[in-house]
Amino acid sequence: MKKTLVSSVLLLLLLGAATGCGRFYWSRPGSSAEQFTQDNRACLQQAAATVPAGSASPDSVRNAYRACLNSRGYVRDKQMEPPPAGFYRGIENSEEFNAAAQAAMAQVPRQTFEQQLAQLDDLKARGRITEDEYATMRRRLVEGVTPGALTPAPVVAAPAPAPTAPRSVAGRWYGRDRAVLDIRSDGQRLDWDWEVVTDRVTMRAAGTGSVSGSEVALAGRATGILPGGYPQRVSFALFWDGSTTLRGTYTNPNNLSYGVMFTRDRP
Repeated sequence: MKKTLVSSVLLLLLLGAATGCGRFYWSRPGSSAEQFTQDNRACLQQAAATVPAGSASPDSVRNAYRACLNSRGYVRDKQMEPPPAGFYRGIENSEEFNAAAQAAMAQVPRQTFEQQLAQLDDLKARGRITEDEYATMRRRLVEGVTPGALTPAPVVAAPAPAPTAPRSVAGRWYGRDRAVLDIRSDGQRLDWDWEVVTDRVTMRAAGTGSVSGSEVALAGRATGILPGGYPQRVSFALFWDGSTTLRGTYTNPNNLSYGVMFTRDRP
């Protein structure tokens, strides 16, 4: 009886020693201690940046950290002490995750909300985190976001207005003195006819002209002033408002000028 009891105690001590000395390590074929140190630090920083500000927990950081190492080809296994070559100790307890996450968040620029969300989606799509882990981390991310953390939408410049077809000075214009001015254009020069009817006489003129910006210059000869009269030089120096009005001066055969105004609509 005493021998059996001693054997049982020894067996329990051996089992306790065996299980107590086993710890989790990370390994990847061909990796070195230096490479693991770099990947370990990078995954810790990535995990800390993934957790929403104000809601970082050791569990959420741990899940993201392990998923990151898995995505880089590392496998986490329990090994007896001391571990075989090629096995490296990562972060395991909650205190380490909590302290490391706080330090990493203080040193590493925080990802935007959109970047964190895209990273979670990527981890889920590649099967690095479970559906439940994804749902929990996404909920915390959304709950912890503030308006200031959102990336402003890019400013979209208003489309340039469509160019309007160039308007032409060509057409029929009406003067206040019952004058009518017809202007025709072939794209290079202007041809015009002018007529004014008074109680005593009908005066007419015709000629050519040009447009330069808002300036319209018409030159020609007058006819019909008196029966049997001979053509005499006349001219118009007008300014066009680009739309419905021509305004300027008319110089008659006696070289006298007076103001004139023409509109698209009959007065």
